[in-house]
Amino acid sequence: MKGYKLYGFGRIIDTETKIGNFPKVILVYIYNSFSSDKNQIPELKKEDLLIPPLGTNQKPWTEGIFEKIKESELKDDDILKNHCFRDFRGKLFDEKGNEIQEEFEPIGEYGLQNHLTINDLICEAISTPNEN
Repeated sequence: MKGYKLYGFGRIIDTETKIGNFPKVILVYIYNSFSSDKNQIPELKKEDLLIPPLGTNQKPWTEGIFEKIKESELKDDDILKNHCFRDFRGKLFDEKGNEIQEEFEPIGEYGLQNHLTINDLICEAISTPNEN
């Protein structure tokens, strides 16, 4: 349907994440929750992630890719008990940059994601060809 917009939703989980050599990375969850009205925010549950948690910087907001709609306090139930990221060598790390030995699903990429790579991850998850 031409002109029809569908909004996806995410949430900032932490602004003090360390991924690689990057301090103060923003840890984001992107949910498999959509609405035709960006102000009608569906329930966002950690069990309904569209893609694994990811780390990014401010650019998705400054570029207008992400938009702050609502601010709400996070509860313990909103956050995964453990975060796990895999680097290009196969090593595992937590959200504070500590190497870990045990895998915890879902496993994200241990690297800083930008607005383009985030778009690619979302498009792949919903099987929509990326036209950018």
